[in-house]
Amino acid sequence: MVDMSELNALIPSEDVRRFVLETGYSFTDWQKAALFYHGAITVEEQFSWLHKLSDSTPDTKLKQQITEYLTREEQSVVLFKKNKDTNFLYVVKYTDEGCEYKMYFFNYEAAYDYGKKQGFPFVIEKHRPYTKIVPDDEYDNYPVADMRYDKNGNAMYFQSSEIPYCEDPNEEMNSNFRKRYYEVPYIFEKGDIVRCVGFYDEEDEYGIVETTQKEYSEWENRIPKLTYPPDYSDVQVRVLFPNNDGKFCHQHINPIFLEHYDAEQNGDKTEKSVLDNLLLTVSRLYKGEAILDDLYYWKEEYKQIIN
Repeated sequence: MVDMSELNALIPSEDVRRFVLETGYSFTDWQKAALFYHGAITVEEQFSWLHKLSDSTPDTKLKQQITEYLTREEQSVVLFKKNKDTNFLYVVKYTDEGCEYKMYFFNYEAAYDYGKKQGFPFVIEKHRPYTKIVPDDEYDNYPVADMRYDKNGNAMYFQSSEIPYCEDPNEEMNSNFRKRYYEVPYIFEKGDIVRCVGFYDEEDEYGIVETTQKEYSEWENRIPKLTYPPDYSDVQVRVLFPNNDGKFCHQHINPIFLEHYDAEQNGDKTEKSVLDNLLLTVSRLYKGEAILDDLYYWKEEYKQIIN
């Protein structure tokens, strides 16, 4: 019996979840650990699911890795919220209509309350206060820790250097669940129109898949033969996204963050309709069903309505 709450935590994409249910696709415990770690759930949910996995897995090495990770992270979160003798400064940052705003606090709770009230995704950085012996760029760019929140104040990402990682020098490269490559199902084809999901700090993005099923399969078949093993950053496919000038640039996206998007063709000149027509034109070009004149027309329409 599939645990739907677990599956929802593992896979952000409704389409990929449906594929998993229909095909009986399954994940090993270490793959689940990687998906929880790299996924689109809150920090609190990540800790909770990893605790459950650690309690249930028979894999002693994975259990040890999860325990070490959770011990450090949970202690780091507690330390992040403490500012004994006001030795640190909390910097709240958020963006509204393209402009970044900052506010400074000595108290974490005050910083959090301020950030949450703004109604936008925000970040709280913990810095050492500025002194004459600390360069400006170090103050601006190198917090000792930062927590990123969605617009509702849920912590979605955390990193800290207040407690150093104790890496095992004898551990093989990329053998830790946080680093190693993990397999995910790939259900898309070149030319598919998709929507990105699970990114808490961005508006919906729509694009065109560039990676074929054959290319993805060939890549996975090459993995055992590679001199240097891939890592978590290699779990990706190419997706084209439109810029404001109507041109496209590609990004590398994990397939579990993609869903099929049904673009609609019509003559309306709204931003959504023009974007849909542009996406449909590029999709049809990949499938040999459109011509470059079509692309030029909708590129110019999109550029005008965006700008």
